[in-house]
Amino acid sequence: MSLKGLVQDWKKKPIFILSIGVRKSGKSYNSLNLIELAMKRNVFDYYILCLPVYDFEQTDSYKFIKDYNKANKGKVSVYDKYSYLITDKILDNAKKISKKRILIFIDDAMLSKSAIYEQNFYGLLSIARHLGISLMLNFHSLTSGRVLSPFVRQNIDYLCLYKIVSDQLLKLVYDEYVSLASDGIDWKSFRAQYMKHVNSGEFQSLLLDARVGQIDWNLKDLEKQCH
Repeated sequence: MSLKGLVQDWKKKPIFILSIGVRKSGKSYNSLNLIELAMKRNVFDYYILCLPVYDFEQTDSYKFIKDYNKANKGKVSVYDKYSYLITDKILDNAKKISKKRILIFIDDAMLSKSAIYEQNFYGLLSIARHLGISLMLNFHSLTSGRVLSPFVRQNIDYLCLYKIVSDQLLKLVYDEYVSLASDGIDWKSFRAQYMKHVNSGEFQSLLLDARVGQIDWNLKDLEKQCH
């Protein structure tokens, strides 16, 4: 499974992607590459992007978003964090948007924890696929492997697992995500492969396709895949 393949899936049906790892491990960078590729290929009709440092970024990380928004007025909404008001607006306009393809990207989801733990967000998830809504969640500050409710976890299609320093946290993530979805890989084997490929810096991330239980360890050249 390549990232280009993932974008091809996006064209066919809504997809939920969860990225977990410490700060500065490449989550935002790779997520933005995916979004840029989606914009280039006209995958979505509308983008809801929650980017905490959008107005303060000193590099050109968000230039493609600004350029796309300038050329496609009304197709991008940018917020500093996710709010229950966004959920309410989507639910209130469910009939109107039911034939639109929408991407919601929440970077640094812990900043929006209250909004993604409230009942309306669960209600949105329960009908998101029917509405054509795809979701990307990035968790930077991992204080527990249990970052999401069981209901949300069950809806994840892809897990991108980046560097995690704590062995205890890695085990929690394995127990609650990998062991339930991967094709029979035990903890000891998983940890050995993870430490070899991801934590060593050989590859930035592993990609778990939760629908078929497939792990792709070879995700080193993500930028090349996305352009």
